[in-house]
Amino acid sequence: MYHRFRHQPGLGPQAAREERPQLGRGDGDRLLGEEVDAAAGRLAVDTALGRILGIDPTRTLKPGAKVMVSIRPEDLSTQTTAGDANTIEGKMTFAAFAGAAVEAELRCGETRIACLLDRDADLTPGRTVTLRAKPDACLVLPEE
Repeated sequence: MYHRFRHQPGLGPQAAREERPQLGRGDGDRLLGEEVDAAAGRLAVDTALGRILGIDPTRTLKPGAKVMVSIRPEDLSTQTTAGDANTIEGKMTFAAFAGAAVEAELRCGETRIACLLDRDADLTPGRTVTLRAKPDACLVLPEE
C-alpha cells in the first residue's frame, strides 16, 4: 500500500493506512518544466512542502501537469545529511509504539504526515523531525 500525503486536517496514522493520504495534491502542485533524469523517469514536482524529486512510473506526464506524489510510510527515514533531496521538516504531534516501529504524525505547516520511526526515536511532542525519501521511492502520479 502506498502512503500518499494530502493537505487534510485531522489525518492520523490510522487514517493514513485506510485513506492513502498524499503529498503534492492541490492547486499549486504541478510538475515542474524540468525533467531531472529522463532515462530513469525522474521528475521534479513543486509542492507546498518544497521541491520533491520522484519517478513517473507511467512515463507519460508532461510539464505543467497536475500531479500528486505518493510515498510509502516505511520509505521515509530520519537519517539525513546536508544537501539531501526530498527532505521534509515538521513538528511531532503524535507518536505510538506499534511493535517494531513507532507510528508518528508530523505537522508541516497545514500538512500532516504519518510516518514510521525507529523504536528508539525521541518521541517528545513538538520536537522538530526531518524526514527524507529517496527519489526512487517517490511516485509522481497524475492527479485523480
